[in-house]
Amino acid sequence: MAENDFWSDLNRLRLKFNIEPADSFLIKIIYDNEVTVGSILKKDEFIIAKDKKDKTLFDLNAQPIDTSEILWRHLLYRIYFRYFREPFNLTVGRQRISWGQARIWNPTDLFNPVSPLQIEGDQRLGVDAVSFEYSFGALSSLNLVYAPGDDQLKSSKGLRLRSNLKGYDMSVIFGEFREDTVLGFDFAGNIGDSGFRGEGVFTDKRQDSDFIRFVLSWDYSFPNTLYILFEYLYNGGNSGADATASVADRFSGEIVTKNRNFTAVGVGYDITPLLRLDSYVIYDMDGEGIFFNPFLTYNILNNVDWTAGLQIFSGDDNSEYGALSNAYYTYVEWFF
Repeated sequence: MAENDFWSDLNRLRLKFNIEPADSFLIKIIYDNEVTVGSILKKDEFIIAKDKKDKTLFDLNAQPIDTSEILWRHLLYRIYFRYFREPFNLTVGRQRISWGQARIWNPTDLFNPVSPLQIEGDQRLGVDAVSFEYSFGALSSLNLVYAPGDDQLKSSKGLRLRSNLKGYDMSVIFGEFREDTVLGFDFAGNIGDSGFRGEGVFTDKRQDSDFIRFVLSWDYSFPNTLYILFEYLYNGGNSGADATASVADRFSGEIVTKNRNFTAVGVGYDITPLLRLDSYVIYDMDGEGIFFNPFLTYNILNNVDWTAGLQIFSGDDNSEYGALSNAYYTYVEWFF
């Protein structure tokens, strides 16, 4: 192992509880218990990321052991109360606010964004919020969200109006997100048998220049299980500096990039009914950097999945990915 290399081993026990005290009421609790070991615990970047406060109102984490040899923490990944009676749906607590339509980048996913560099792409921190949704029918709804803040975290509030026009799901969003005013849209539909979607936002920055971000996405699934995806991102809110060099920023869910224009290609194929290959390539068009992420998923048993993959980065100092180190990972998920 080279001097600058590091390794980590994360073990997570996740328990989910659904409590229904009465009709139309649900209490959802998802509790995580995590133990991490490895040389990553001694890396300055990891220490900074670990100690950085999550962008949530309440601190629902505890770390009984935090040393250079082992990190043991437990947290409430989700905890919320839901009241649902058509056409209303009210959710209060730490939850997932799912906005956006694209596959790689989601400029309109302002409450729970996830980075395409994150190994566990389905892990989203959640937000402490009140979410009210009113349904006008099967294809139309209004979603109002308020995420309160404190002295360190500014509050956010937004609305999303969704409907369907000639076979296309379309939404408009408007709100104030940590002092910035945002106006956005998204759409999803089909061109023939292929999927076509997009989303974008205009952000009025109080402390900086205004900007726009948008994504266009197209995908197609062949009868033989081959799946292909093409996506383009324009990030007018790029930082112009190397914002991806640290571990903290590398796994940030926000769209933090050095450059503006990116394309992504995704391919998936079922090698056997139990073994699937997926691969994604992101190309930094301005700095000519490349991120390559192939991974295999094998269904060992009905409730056990094994995944192994690579994250390969290349490019010079002007590129998005030149400063990042390659990663090799594997994990097993057991559902019970």
